[in-house]
Amino acid sequence: SEESDAADSKKLKSRETWEILVNIPGQILYLPFRLFYAGVKPALAFIDKTDLPARLTDLFTSDDGKRTAYPIYESRTGAGFEFKQKDLWKEGTELEAEATAGLRWRRSLGLGFQGLRLGPALSIGFDARYRFLSDEDFYGLGNDSLERDETNYGHRQTTFSSMFVLAVDERTSLSSFAGFDRNSISPGRDSGDPSTTSLPPEVQAGIPGLQDRVNLFSLGLRFEHDSRNRPGNPSSGWIITAEGGLYQELGGKTYDFVKGGFDITRLVHLFYDRVLILRTAGEISRPSSGGLIPFYYLSALGERRSIRGFHRGRFLDRDKLLFSLEYRWPLIKRPGGMISLDAMLFSDWGKVSPDLFEESLFKGYHNGIGGGLRVYTNKGVHVQLFFGKSRDGYRVYLVINE
Repeated sequence: SEESDAADSKKLKSRETWEILVNIPGQILYLPFRLFYAGVKPALAFIDKTDLPARLTDLFTSDDGKRTAYPIYESRTGAGFEFKQKDLWKEGTELEAEATAGLRWRRSLGLGFQGLRLGPALSIGFDARYRFLSDEDFYGLGNDSLERDETNYGHRQTTFSSMFVLAVDERTSLSSFAGFDRNSISPGRDSGDPSTTSLPPEVQAGIPGLQDRVNLFSLGLRFEHDSRNRPGNPSSGWIITAEGGLYQELGGKTYDFVKGGFDITRLVHLFYDRVLILRTAGEISRPSSGGLIPFYYLSALGERRSIRGFHRGRFLDRDKLLFSLEYRWPLIKRPGGMISLDAMLFSDWGKVSPDLFEESLFKGYHNGIGGGLRVYTNKGVHVQLFFGKSRDGYRVYLVINE
């Protein structure tokens, strides 16, 4: 009702004295985003007035909602489109296809099919992808790598995988996967830094996988649990994933290793639609049968999915440990499928190591802080704009429908 909406709006703006004091540091950090919001507010008003999202949805979506196509953007792979078709062959199946391109000939193509039922709770899926990442950063190996040692390389990767998925319940699944990866390294295309492939031969020899084409077969298990209370902008619940796999070179014995990892996120509803997000993640990689691990399969820290103040792949080693704390609060909140806007502040800590179990878990962490804005509806997060700050400087991120 209108009276209820008015009451909720009034609640949202109310503040206790203690909350004002606690929020002062956050308000200082949030000031740049407040100024940014003041600048984009007219554009948001125009979008809302013209009902642009609904018009675009009607253009790319079928009447029954089973077919959708929308733009995507992420700095690593560039801009493009993603297409989804539900119930393509049988009810419950879904076809996904995407294509992106970016600067310096970066490109990515993907095709996936999932949900083909083999039984009441068992299904099978397939996935094929090609990526050419032409300017990946490399700073050396280890937790103490230096920014001044930055080089770049091109990574061409083709992957094929299949998976059997057992639905334990509506929120939990257990799956097995088997795959084939073909990898090759080429000179980097970022002229601002030297190419990793131009390093002295003795240095290249210490970077496994840099000089070889590596074809790998993988076999593993994955556990997934998602109990978030709603899509778009959830305020409570868990996201838990755990995975382990064996990787073995096809046609050779140089590269042979195992990997295992976990990622646990907890969303806590605080007050007035404020949300606290706690996350921890870790990964362990170990050679097996005297084999090696290609450097691009090592545990990595940096970029928007780990320490957001560092460049992608800033730290590489066998193991990693990550902690993250994020606080979100609403700026514009609207019902149903209407556009809403919230802000966030975050802090990330993480480190890599040749063996986490042989050193102190309380030392050697790198830290990044930052904040940003998210545009969302009840269907998902559509635009993210945020920055991260670390000792290396600032990183700015723009992500669309990813």
